[in-house]
Amino acid sequence: MSDVADISAAISPLLDEKFGKLPATIQSVLSQLTSQAHRLTEVEDRVSTLEDGFHPLQAQLEKQDLIIQGLTEKLDDLENRSRRNNLRVIGLPESVKGQALSEWAADWLPSQLGYGDSSRPVAVERVHRVGPDLNPRAGRPRPVIMRAASLFL
Repeated sequence: MSDVADISAAISPLLDEKFGKLPATIQSVLSQLTSQAHRLTEVEDRVSTLEDGFHPLQAQLEKQDLIIQGLTEKLDDLENRSRRNNLRVIGLPESVKGQALSEWAADWLPSQLGYGDSSRPVAVERVHRVGPDLNPRAGRPRPVIMRAASLFL
């Protein structure tokens, strides 16, 4: 038994040295684990707060998308309706430009439609040519787009 006692006496200081550091190491790991748990709780709280704020914003965004879609459709409809009242005249010489084009439209339209009542003159809202200026020798003239406001009132 003296061999066992000798071995135990020799190993005991080594084991005490090694196991003596174990509580400090466990305490360090426990401290780090507690710190990580605290940080994880903070992250979960922040994510929860962000998610709570996100849902109303998502609903508001969906509502605004519907409004934008409706307004886009309405704008398209209004643009299409505004084009319905336009008249396109083809073949008017390119020499008629600017103010002369407006005067021509105000005189020509009533005469072509048999609208000879001079007490109600035609108000031309807009009149313009389509496309870029052409070379006079290029061939046919550009179309004229016009809209008369008081023709059918």
